[in-house]
Amino acid sequence: MVDLPAIELRQPIVSVLGHVDHGKTTLLDKIRGTALASKEVGGITQQIGATEISKEIIIKMCKNIVKKEDVNIPGFLFIDTPGHKSFVNLRKRGGSLADLAILIIDVNSGIQPQTKESIDILKHYKTPFIIVANKIDTISGWRSSPYVPFIKNAKTQLDRPMEMLNSKIYEIIESLSNMGIYADRFDNISDFTKNFAIIPTSAKTGEGIPDLLATLVGMAQRYLKKKIELSTAGGEATILEVNDDSKIGKNIDIILYKGSMNVGDTVIVPAMDKPYRTSVKAIFKLESHGRGHTLKTTKSIIAAMGAKVILHNMDNIAPGESIMVISGDNIDETEIHKFIDKTELKIRTVEEGTIVKADRVGSLEALCYELDSNQINIKIAGIGTINKNDVVTVAGNKEKYNKAIFGFNVSVTSEAKDEAAMYNVNILTGDIIYSVIEQYKEWKSNLLTELSAEVRKQCTNPVIIQLMPDHIFRKSRPAIVGVKIIGGILYSGIRLINDEGVITGSVKSIQNEGKNLENANKKDEVAISIDIAVVGKTIHENQILYSDMSEKDIKRLREANVLTPEEEEIIEKIIVVKRKHDRLFNGIM
Repeated sequence: MVDLPAIELRQPIVSVLGHVDHGKTTLLDKIRGTALASKEVGGITQQIGATEISKEIIIKMCKNIVKKEDVNIPGFLFIDTPGHKSFVNLRKRGGSLADLAILIIDVNSGIQPQTKESIDILKHYKTPFIIVANKIDTISGWRSSPYVPFIKNAKTQLDRPMEMLNSKIYEIIESLSNMGIYADRFDNISDFTKNFAIIPTSAKTGEGIPDLLATLVGMAQRYLKKKIELSTAGGEATILEVNDDSKIGKNIDIILYKGSMNVGDTVIVPAMDKPYRTSVKAIFKLESHGRGHTLKTTKSIIAAMGAKVILHNMDNIAPGESIMVISGDNIDETEIHKFIDKTELKIRTVEEGTIVKADRVGSLEALCYELDSNQINIKIAGIGTINKNDVVTVAGNKEKYNKAIFGFNVSVTSEAKDEAAMYNVNILTGDIIYSVIEQYKEWKSNLLTELSAEVRKQCTNPVIIQLMPDHIFRKSRPAIVGVKIIGGILYSGIRLINDEGVITGSVKSIQNEGKNLENANKKDEVAISIDIAVVGKTIHENQILYSDMSEKDIKRLREANVLTPEEEEIIEKIIVVKRKHDRLFNGIM
């Protein structure tokens, strides 16, 4: 029997996500600092937008909980900017930037807005992740031991701080469960495909980090083996940033997450308007030394790695895009079309809707996904600064609530701000998607309330009232009677008709306990005066009366979208009544 060669694996890419101040940067700094302090060759390599931690350092940090022969990956590539925005580049867009993710949660604060946003990203893109319950060193009475595995350190704790930690973790577990994430402390899990692991750590002291790295190694080698097989045929990369350097000119920072890239290789760049082919002109690696870092040219790179790249054509490249690398002359047009199709920006737009701007394609797609989920129409979606033209474009919308621009991690020009003030356009910006959407919902709600009140003042509104028995206060000139509002809102000035469509008079005033009212709502019992009505002749006790709506009123209220389902039902009844007196009445114009 011939022994098959062992499959060589590339280093998995790990991204860190979580709410602000929950410890993302501190965790990465602690791992990096430890690697640097070891002064071992190959221990740490600073790359463009990422940090490589070698297999040797992983083994050293994990000490007795991981054996050297059990680690088959060459190391990890951590995204240098924690929770890098390009992470939202979906798998359907040509592969996620991250193979694995770490979701950091402050054990004291629990689930926060950006935590929820991160979970949505992870769930939607089906990215395997580990939950870090951070800052355990802040628990009252906790005895910290730097870089010691959590399980070992937990045995040295007094009962009270351990109970407090377990209580906080249970609260996180419950909150996660409400979001459809079933998790447990990692040492209680036997099947990591059914439960998400929670690892208590302190990014400040390093305790728990050995457990975290060991779990990442186990997940990568057990569940991602196929995905992280090393390949040098072709490649795919994610663009982190587009730069214009004074020394080397226009370039892109990339993370090559699959295959290889060589100078001269053909690349497919699915830019914002139309994908195009170009080729690699130069590749630069970041070389670390005692005096800092310098850029060094190289002929080729292999995944997973960060680098600076110059292409022969760099028009219209947007951060967050995936690019396809074609090595040699074996160009498979079918594969190219498949790549373009899966990376092409697919956002549903309509003629009447808002404008969306973001700093990169991944962020744009994530924001548009959430807007679509919240039934917020999108007219135009793009990358870059919110400018005057955006404001002028959205100002042309018919509906006032569509005169809005969403901006995610982008700036707004002063001209755009001036135009927005002039045209009453609402510009909503921020770096938390939920926050921006909630701002819009509140603004739209207030706007619709104002619009509803404005339109209702100019129209006869749908209402049904009933004259109450034994509540005749005056028979005529004007008639004053007690009524109950059956449905809708009764406003002063509304003309009333009976169930035959005959006019009975107009409401001159509304009172309750001697106080004048502008309107009365469903189930209210009030006294009203009706100018030409005569009790016993034109109106009677227990009689049902309706507001005398014109076809113009009905059309305007419907177009303004201010009617409730109940008011629509009332209008249908009014149309039936009106047709008894006017056969040509249709309820529409």
